[in-house]
Amino acid sequence: MKYPDVRKLYKYRSLRVVRGTRSVRNKKLIESILSQAIWMPNPESFNDPFDCNVRPISLGHIFEERHSKEIDELLKYPEQYARKVVQQKRRKSTIDYETTLEIISAITKLNNENDFEGYSRDNLMNQLWEQVKAKIGTLGVLSLSEIPDHPLLWSHYADQHQGFCIEFERTKNNKLGDPKSTFPVRYSNKYPRITMDELFLQIPNDSELDHTFIGSVLLTKSECWSYESEWRMIGIGNNILTRYPGKISAIIFGLRMPLADRNFLKTLYGQNVQFKETLPSEDQFSLTIRDIEN
Repeated sequence: MKYPDVRKLYKYRSLRVVRGTRSVRNKKLIESILSQAIWMPNPESFNDPFDCNVRPISLGHIFEERHSKEIDELLKYPEQYARKVVQQKRRKSTIDYETTLEIISAITKLNNENDFEGYSRDNLMNQLWEQVKAKIGTLGVLSLSEIPDHPLLWSHYADQHQGFCIEFERTKNNKLGDPKSTFPVRYSNKYPRITMDELFLQIPNDSELDHTFIGSVLLTKSECWSYESEWRMIGIGNNILTRYPGKISAIIFGLRMPLADRNFLKTLYGQNVQFKETLPSEDQFSLTIRDIEN
């Protein structure tokens, strides 16, 4: 399992929603808890407008100087180029000849197969970006965190500390420990870059999503979000419920969570999980977490 030191991942939740002038318990959330399912949203719903919507930039000088002949070959002899790509990547990727040829055909759509004049790096990037956006539109992204006690996470995602946090176990046998499904987010002050080699790993295969063009888009966020220490589980389909990606080992109550809501969650989850609570630290602006009796 990659990152074996990360044994837990956390999902912050708000138990209540506003209905008119009242705050009521979220019926859909309760139904999902009872069915042991969690929501996989469409990335378009994320609060950061850049998130999953940043078009990577190419390394232009590498493209122009090193790959001009390759682009000519790609456009004129796609079958031959596809075979070469597969041969070069045999040790790195499970991508096969048919998939490679499909990718090449998708990103080099031309009305006339002999009309190569004026086909530039920008043309290729534009075609590729359209393919990436279409693919992302089919995916769901579940956001989690390595951190259970960050005050800002509790404020932003758990109803200003009135909600709760789910602690999931991460093991080699569940989705959260599967290197094909769940990945840590990368943080940067610059947009991700793309090389020619990565063009042909743009559609996720079974093992290397985090090393693909699409992975760069889905897993790269601004450095200003780094405090979240985010991980993402990525799957086909969005705005759907999916089974819990791992065993729930604890439920953590927010600092301001009403006693009635705490007891309500205890009833829902029963005796199968450990219950914990957040408390203010005694000598600094931080939270501590302690176990409480079921």
